[in-house]
Amino acid sequence: MERWHCPGCGAAFDRPLRRWDCDDGAEATATELCPRCGCDRVERLAPCPTCEAGWRRQDEPVCEKCHLRNLGALTRFARQFAPASLADLDGILDGNGLEMFC
Repeated sequence: MERWHCPGCGAAFDRPLRRWDCDDGAEATATELCPRCGCDRVERLAPCPTCEAGWRRQDEPVCEKCHLRNLGALTRFARQFAPASLADLDGILDGNGLEMFC
């Protein structure tokens, strides 16, 4: 199954509309369109590797639901530290990602 996303109106849908344009009379070019607003900048979505139930844009690591869950977990983690400890942790990271601790 495929999912698509329209950055113009934010719609997610199973199948885009296709408009066929004849270039020289012998060849036709298909353009995918949003079924809601007709925008021609639709993007194919990929399955979320974390939950395997959601859909993510190609340039995002996880779906929106997993992103919000991760943000909540990071917020709960950070609340257990005093401001001075948070400043120290910020210095430890210094542009590095959390991958350095795995």
